[in-house]
Amino acid sequence: MNFIVIFVALLLDQLLRPFEHLREHHRYEGVCAGWANVAAGWGRIPQVLAGIIPGFLLGFAAGAIGWGLALISPFFAFAYGILVLLLCLGPRDLITQVSTYLKARAAGDEALAAQAVRSLLGGSSQEDPAKLGRQVAEAALEHAADRLFAVIFWFALLGPLGAVLFRVADIMATRARVDCPGGAYARAVQALKSVLAWVPVHLLALTYALAGNFDETLQAIRNSYHDVKVHFLDPDFGVLAHAGRATLSAIKEDGNEEVAILHAAVDIIWRSVVIWLAVIGVVTLLGWLF
Repeated sequence: MNFIVIFVALLLDQLLRPFEHLREHHRYEGVCAGWANVAAGWGRIPQVLAGIIPGFLLGFAAGAIGWGLALISPFFAFAYGILVLLLCLGPRDLITQVSTYLKARAAGDEALAAQAVRSLLGGSSQEDPAKLGRQVAEAALEHAADRLFAVIFWFALLGPLGAVLFRVADIMATRARVDCPGGAYARAVQALKSVLAWVPVHLLALTYALAGNFDETLQAIRNSYHDVKVHFLDPDFGVLAHAGRATLSAIKEDGNEEVAILHAAVDIIWRSVVIWLAVIGVVTLLGWLF
Protein backbone atom coordinates (compact mmCIF):
# COMPACT_ATOMS: atom_id res chain seq x y z
CA MET A 1 0.00 0.00 0.00
CA ASN A 2 2.97 2.32 0.55
CA PHE A 3 3.42 2.66 -3.23
CA ILE A 4 -0.15 3.93 -3.65
CA VAL A 5 0.27 6.29 -0.69
CA ILE A 6 3.49 7.71 -2.20
CA PHE A 7 1.90 8.13 -5.64
CA VAL A 8 -1.19 9.90 -4.25
CA ALA A 9 0.89 12.07 -1.91
CA LEU A 10 3.16 13.22 -4.75
CA LEU A 11 0.11 14.02 -6.86
CA LEU A 12 -1.50 16.00 -4.02
CA ASP A 13 1.82 17.73 -3.38
CA GLN A 14 1.57 19.24 -6.85
CA LEU A 15 -2.14 20.08 -6.57
CA LEU A 16 -1.89 21.64 -3.09
CA ARG A 17 1.13 23.82 -3.84
CA PRO A 18 -0.55 27.03 -2.51
CA PHE A 19 -0.65 25.40 0.96
CA GLU A 20 2.97 24.23 1.14
CA HIS A 21 3.80 27.08 3.54
CA LEU A 22 1.92 25.09 6.21
CA ARG A 23 4.84 22.66 6.47
CA GLU A 24 7.59 25.29 6.81
CA HIS A 25 10.22 24.14 9.30
CA HIS A 26 10.55 27.49 11.05
CA ARG A 27 7.55 26.61 13.22
CA TYR A 28 9.71 23.88 14.83
CA GLU A 29 12.91 25.91 15.14
CA GLY A 30 12.06 27.33 18.56
CA VAL A 31 11.49 23.85 19.99
CA CYS A 32 14.73 22.54 18.44
CA ALA A 33 16.72 25.54 19.65
CA GLY A 34 15.32 25.21 23.17
CA TRP A 35 16.09 21.48 23.26
CA ALA A 36 19.63 22.09 21.97
CA ASN A 37 20.26 24.75 24.63
CA VAL A 38 19.02 22.42 27.38
CA ALA A 39 21.15 19.53 26.08
CA ALA A 40 24.23 21.76 25.88
CA GLY A 41 24.36 21.87 29.68
CA TRP A 42 24.52 18.09 30.02
CA GLY A 43 27.41 15.65 29.80
CA ARG A 44 28.68 14.10 26.60
CA ILE A 45 26.63 10.87 26.67
CA PRO A 46 23.35 12.62 27.66
CA GLN A 47 23.95 15.08 24.79
CA VAL A 48 24.38 12.21 22.34
CA LEU A 49 21.17 10.58 23.59
CA ALA A 50 19.37 13.94 23.39
CA GLY A 51 20.35 14.17 19.75
CA ILE A 52 19.25 10.65 18.80
CA ILE A 53 16.23 9.75 20.94
CA PRO A 54 13.70 12.46 19.87
CA GLY A 55 13.69 11.36 16.24
CA PHE A 56 13.06 7.74 17.17
CA LEU A 57 10.40 8.66 19.73
CA LEU A 58 8.45 10.81 17.28
CA GLY A 59 8.97 8.26 14.51
CA PHE A 60 7.67 5.38 16.61
CA ALA A 61 4.76 7.54 17.78
CA ALA A 62 3.83 8.28 14.15
CA GLY A 63 4.17 4.60 13.30
CA ALA A 64 2.08 3.52 16.28
CA ILE A 65 -0.74 5.87 15.25
CA GLY A 66 -0.66 4.40 11.75
CA TRP A 67 -0.74 0.84 13.06
CA GLY A 68 -3.64 1.71 15.38
CA LEU A 69 -5.61 3.29 12.55
CA ALA A 70 -4.96 0.23 10.37
CA LEU A 71 -6.63 -1.91 13.02
CA ILE A 72 -9.72 0.30 12.84
CA SER A 73 -9.86 0.63 9.06
CA PRO A 74 -7.30 0.36 6.21
CA PHE A 75 -8.80 3.55 4.77
CA PHE A 76 -7.88 5.52 7.91
CA ALA A 77 -4.31 4.20 7.72
CA PHE A 78 -4.19 5.09 4.01
CA ALA A 79 -5.37 8.67 4.60
CA TYR A 80 -3.04 9.04 7.59
CA GLY A 81 -0.06 7.86 5.53
CA ILE A 82 -0.79 10.43 2.83
CA LEU A 83 -1.05 13.21 5.43
CA VAL A 84 2.22 12.25 7.13
CA LEU A 85 4.10 12.00 3.84
CA LEU A 86 2.74 15.34 2.64
CA LEU A 87 3.90 17.03 5.85
CA CYS A 88 7.36 15.43 5.68
CA LEU A 89 8.10 16.40 2.07
CA GLY A 90 9.70 19.72 1.22
CA PRO A 91 9.05 22.08 2.79
CA ARG A 92 9.36 23.94 -0.52
CA ASP A 93 9.07 22.33 -3.94
CA LEU A 94 12.36 22.50 -5.84
CA ILE A 95 10.77 22.51 -9.27
CA THR A 96 8.54 25.43 -8.31
CA GLN A 97 11.54 27.35 -6.97
CA VAL A 98 13.51 26.77 -10.17
CA SER A 99 10.49 27.82 -12.26
CA THR A 100 10.10 30.96 -10.13
CA TYR A 101 13.73 31.85 -10.74
CA LEU A 102 13.39 31.32 -14.50
CA LYS A 103 10.22 33.42 -14.70
CA ALA A 104 11.79 36.19 -12.63
CA ARG A 105 14.87 36.27 -14.88
CA ALA A 106 12.70 36.34 -18.01
CA ALA A 107 10.61 39.18 -16.59
CA GLY A 108 13.67 41.12 -15.42
CA ASP A 109 12.53 40.94 -11.79
CA GLU A 110 15.96 40.78 -10.13
CA ALA A 111 14.52 41.02 -6.60
CA LEU A 112 12.36 37.93 -7.08
CA ALA A 113 15.22 36.11 -8.82
CA ALA A 114 17.56 36.92 -5.91
CA GLN A 115 14.96 35.65 -3.44
CA ALA A 116 14.70 32.36 -5.37
CA VAL A 117 18.50 32.06 -5.42
CA ARG A 118 18.73 32.64 -1.66
CA SER A 119 16.12 29.96 -1.02
CA LEU A 120 18.28 27.43 -2.86
CA LEU A 121 21.84 28.66 -2.29
CA GLY A 122 21.59 30.83 0.79
CA GLY A 123 22.98 33.67 -1.33
CA SER A 124 25.04 33.86 -4.49
CA SER A 125 28.51 35.00 -5.45
CA GLN A 126 28.08 34.51 -9.19
CA GLU A 127 27.48 37.50 -11.44
CA ASP A 128 27.33 35.67 -14.77
CA PRO A 129 23.78 34.39 -15.46
CA ALA A 130 24.99 31.16 -17.04
CA LYS A 131 27.21 30.33 -14.06
CA LEU A 132 24.49 31.33 -11.62
CA GLY A 133 22.00 29.16 -13.51
CA ARG A 134 24.38 26.21 -13.25
CA GLN A 135 24.73 26.83 -9.51
CA VAL A 136 20.96 26.86 -9.06
CA ALA A 137 20.59 23.69 -11.15
CA GLU A 138 23.27 21.84 -9.17
CA ALA A 139 21.74 23.00 -5.87
CA ALA A 140 18.33 21.73 -6.95
CA LEU A 141 19.77 18.29 -7.77
CA GLU A 142 21.63 18.21 -4.45
CA HIS A 143 18.70 19.35 -2.28
CA ALA A 144 16.34 16.88 -3.95
CA ALA A 145 17.56 14.14 -1.59
CA ASP A 146 16.62 15.86 1.68
CA ARG A 147 13.43 17.43 0.39
CA LEU A 148 11.99 14.53 -1.56
CA PHE A 149 13.82 11.29 -2.23
CA ALA A 150 15.12 10.43 1.26
CA VAL A 151 11.60 10.91 2.66
CA ILE A 152 10.17 8.67 -0.07
CA PHE A 153 12.84 6.03 0.59
CA TRP A 154 12.17 5.83 4.33
CA PHE A 155 8.41 5.95 3.88
CA ALA A 156 8.57 3.10 1.37
CA LEU A 157 10.69 1.12 3.84
CA LEU A 158 9.02 1.91 7.19
CA GLY A 159 5.90 3.91 6.44
CA PRO A 160 5.11 6.99 8.60
CA LEU A 161 7.75 5.89 11.13
CA GLY A 162 10.54 6.24 8.56
CA ALA A 163 9.33 9.52 7.05
CA VAL A 164 8.97 11.22 10.44
CA LEU A 165 12.28 9.83 11.70
CA PHE A 166 14.17 11.25 8.72
CA ARG A 167 12.44 14.62 8.75
CA VAL A 168 12.95 15.13 12.50
CA ALA A 169 16.63 14.17 12.17
CA ASP A 170 17.00 16.58 9.24
CA ILE A 171 15.39 19.52 11.07
CA MET A 172 17.39 18.88 14.25
CA ALA A 173 20.67 18.57 12.31
CA THR A 174 20.00 21.82 10.45
CA ARG A 175 19.23 23.70 13.65
CA ALA A 176 22.18 22.17 15.52
CA ARG A 177 24.60 23.72 13.01
CA VAL A 178 23.26 27.12 14.11
CA ASP A 179 22.43 26.62 17.79
CA CYS A 180 25.36 24.55 19.08
CA PRO A 181 27.94 23.81 16.37
CA GLY A 182 30.76 21.48 17.33
CA GLY A 183 29.22 20.03 20.50
CA ALA A 184 28.40 16.39 21.23
CA TYR A 185 24.71 17.07 20.62
CA ALA A 186 25.38 18.58 17.19
CA ARG A 187 27.68 15.72 16.22
CA ALA A 188 25.07 13.17 17.32
CA VAL A 189 22.21 14.65 15.28
CA GLN A 190 24.50 15.15 12.29
CA ALA A 191 25.61 11.51 12.53
CA LEU A 192 21.99 10.30 12.72
CA LYS A 193 21.04 12.42 9.71
CA SER A 194 24.09 11.18 7.78
CA VAL A 195 23.33 7.52 8.49
CA LEU A 196 19.69 7.95 7.44
CA ALA A 197 20.64 9.90 4.30
CA TRP A 198 23.50 7.69 3.11
CA VAL A 199 21.54 5.01 1.24
CA PRO A 200 18.93 7.30 -0.41
CA VAL A 201 21.63 9.82 -1.38
CA HIS A 202 23.70 7.17 -3.13
CA LEU A 203 20.68 5.57 -4.74
CA LEU A 204 19.70 9.01 -6.03
CA ALA A 205 23.21 9.61 -7.38
CA LEU A 206 22.93 6.34 -9.33
CA THR A 207 19.46 7.39 -10.47
CA TYR A 208 20.92 10.62 -11.86
CA ALA A 209 23.33 8.47 -13.85
CA LEU A 210 20.39 6.54 -15.31
CA ALA A 211 18.33 9.69 -15.91
CA GLY A 212 21.13 11.78 -17.39
CA ASN A 213 24.75 11.44 -18.47
CA PHE A 214 25.45 7.84 -17.39
CA ASP A 215 29.18 7.40 -18.04
CA GLU A 216 30.33 10.76 -16.72
CA THR A 217 28.03 10.64 -13.69
CA LEU A 218 29.17 7.16 -12.74
CA GLN A 219 32.80 8.24 -13.10
CA ALA A 220 32.13 11.33 -10.95
CA ILE A 221 30.63 9.14 -8.21
CA ARG A 222 33.70 6.90 -8.28
CA ASN A 223 36.07 9.88 -8.26
CA SER A 224 34.24 11.43 -5.31
CA TYR A 225 35.41 8.54 -3.15
CA HIS A 226 39.13 8.95 -3.61
CA ASP A 227 39.36 9.33 0.19
CA VAL A 228 36.49 7.12 1.33
CA LYS A 229 37.90 6.64 4.83
CA VAL A 230 37.47 10.33 5.56
CA HIS A 231 34.30 11.08 3.64
CA PHE A 232 32.26 7.89 3.94
CA LEU A 233 29.56 9.41 6.19
CA ASP A 234 30.46 13.10 5.92
CA PRO A 235 27.14 14.97 5.47
CA ASP A 236 28.94 17.86 3.75
CA PHE A 237 30.94 15.70 1.36
CA GLY A 238 28.37 16.16 -1.39
CA VAL A 239 28.40 13.03 -3.54
CA LEU A 240 25.18 14.39 -5.04
CA ALA A 241 26.99 17.62 -5.95
CA HIS A 242 29.55 15.58 -7.90
CA ALA A 243 26.84 13.47 -9.53
CA GLY A 244 24.67 16.48 -10.36
CA ARG A 245 27.57 18.42 -11.85
CA ALA A 246 28.49 15.48 -14.07
CA THR A 247 24.86 14.89 -15.06
CA LEU A 248 24.60 18.48 -16.29
CA SER A 249 27.99 18.48 -18.00
CA ALA A 250 26.49 17.57 -21.38
CA ILE A 251 24.58 20.86 -21.59
CA LYS A 252 26.25 22.97 -24.26
CA GLU A 253 27.36 26.47 -23.37
CA ASP A 254 25.59 28.93 -25.62
CA GLY A 255 23.49 32.04 -25.22
CA ASN A 256 20.64 30.06 -23.66
CA GLU A 257 22.75 27.99 -21.31
CA GLU A 258 21.03 29.24 -18.15
CA VAL A 259 17.56 28.26 -19.38
CA ALA A 260 18.75 24.98 -20.89
CA ILE A 261 20.62 23.83 -17.80
CA LEU A 262 17.76 24.67 -15.43
CA HIS A 263 15.24 22.87 -17.62
CA ALA A 264 17.65 19.92 -17.74
CA ALA A 265 17.83 19.83 -13.92
CA VAL A 266 14.02 19.85 -13.65
CA ASP A 267 13.78 17.07 -16.24
CA ILE A 268 16.35 14.96 -14.38
CA ILE A 269 14.44 15.33 -11.09
CA TRP A 270 11.17 14.33 -12.76
CA ARG A 271 12.79 11.36 -14.52
CA SER A 272 14.30 10.29 -11.21
CA VAL A 273 10.87 10.44 -9.56
CA VAL A 274 9.46 8.22 -12.32
CA ILE A 275 12.36 5.74 -11.94
CA TRP A 276 11.89 5.54 -8.17
CA LEU A 277 8.12 5.10 -8.50
CA ALA A 278 8.65 2.36 -11.07
CA VAL A 279 11.10 0.51 -8.82
CA ILE A 280 8.88 0.87 -5.73
CA GLY A 281 5.89 -0.24 -7.78
CA VAL A 282 7.69 -3.35 -9.04
CA VAL A 283 8.88 -4.25 -5.53
CA THR A 284 5.34 -3.75 -4.20
CA LEU A 285 3.89 -5.94 -6.95
CA LEU A 286 6.40 -8.69 -6.25
CA GLY A 287 5.50 -8.48 -2.57
CA TRP A 288 1.83 -8.95 -3.41
CA LEU A 289 2.55 -11.88 -5.71
CA PHE A 290 5.02 -13.71 -3.51
